[in-house]
Amino acid sequence: MRATGLAVSLAAALCAAGGSGAKDIPSSGLAAQDVAIWLRGAGVRAEVVAVPGGVSHVRAKGDGVTFEVYLFDCTGEPCANLQFSARFDPIAAGKAVRLAEWNRRERWARAYIDPDGDPRLEQDVDIAPGGTYESLNDQLVYWRIDLTRFKRDYLGR
Repeated sequence: MRATGLAVSLAAALCAAGGSGAKDIPSSGLAAQDVAIWLRGAGVRAEVVAVPGGVSHVRAKGDGVTFEVYLFDCTGEPCANLQFSARFDPIAAGKAVRLAEWNRRERWARAYIDPDGDPRLEQDVDIAPGGTYESLNDQLVYWRIDLTRFKRDYLGR
C-alpha cells in the first residue's frame, strides 16, 4: 500500500512538473543534456558528467539517493537507450543473498553485487525509436519506487 501511495505521489509530481505528455522522443534518441533537462523537469537534481573520449552520462539525486543515468546505442550525441544505475555501500553477506530474491520478485529493476562488493540496482530503458516522454516518465516512476523499496527492504536504510 505504501508503494502505491508513493507511485501516486510521484506520478502527480511528474504531471505538476510539466511532464511532456505523449510528446515523442526524437527517433535518434536523447543526448545527456536532454536527459538532464528532462530529469530536472521531473524535480530531480541532475548534472551532465562529461567523459573525455566517451559518452557523457548524467548524475542525478532524488529520494535521498545519488544515481547515474548512462546512455547506450549512441549515434554521435543522441542515444537510443539509457540505464538508471545506483551503487550502495557494501552490505552484510546475509543480505547479499537476498538480492536473488529481489530479482525473482521484481519486474523492472535488477540488483547485483559489483566486483568491488557494492550492491547495485539498475533498470534499462529503450527510448528510441518510437519512445515518448510519457513512457519515459512512467519508467522514472518505477525507478524511484524501486529505489525506495530497495533501500528499505534490502539495505535497511
